[in-house]
Amino acid sequence: MKKRIIAVLIVFAVLTTGIVAYALNRDDYDSVSEENTVKDTTESKENNESSETEPATEVTEPTAEETDPTAEEDPWVTENRVIPEVIPDFVQGDMKVYSPSDALKVNPYNFTFLPTYRDIYYWAPTCLVDLVDREEYGAWRREVVIPNEIENIEPQEMYTVSFIKHFHISKEDFEQACESKRLCFEDFRDRCGEDITDEGHEIYNADIIYTFDNEIINNYYRRDICEYTELAE
Repeated sequence: MKKRIIAVLIVFAVLTTGIVAYALNRDDYDSVSEENTVKDTTESKENNESSETEPATEVTEPTAEETDPTAEEDPWVTENRVIPEVIPDFVQGDMKVYSPSDALKVNPYNFTFLPTYRDIYYWAPTCLVDLVDREEYGAWRREVVIPNEIENIEPQEMYTVSFIKHFHISKEDFEQACESKRLCFEDFRDRCGEDITDEGHEIYNADIIYTFDNEIINNYYRRDICEYTELAE
């Protein structure tokens, strides 16, 4: 009997110890949980207050230098630009100009896209090469002309204009080169009977080129302002 009483007391003691331990652990858990909840609530409130009080990012208007296309222009170009009071129109005369599709047939080695402009627009200015160092010319051509030829795309600017701006060719030197080219064509016509009335023998218009205004230049050399000559079958 005495042993049974002792056994019962031991079981009671174990159960009591377990209940007390559970209660203590539960209190600790509730305390930690409550502490974390209060912390999360405080941080959330602080973040909300921060976002409400933080000023919005100010949107600034672009400066004149950022919107002006000539803001970073080469000073030489600015100094040598001449805009005529009256922009001359292209006078076709007896020049034969082909439609884009026919021009593509005539000069498939020049491009495979339908050319927006007349042939002269896409020429590397060989008549000006003697005015510059040959190696520098080669470097310019590799940088400006070759990539467009590889990608087979329209240039963003007439090659002759890019050349003049890059090498600072004076208008006087340019006009002399153009006159030499015109005389060469005429001599070729007189001696060999060459037809120089097609667009492949067009001479640059210096008054248009030296505006250095791509809108004016592009409009002048557009193909679709011309009366097309039908390509003979």
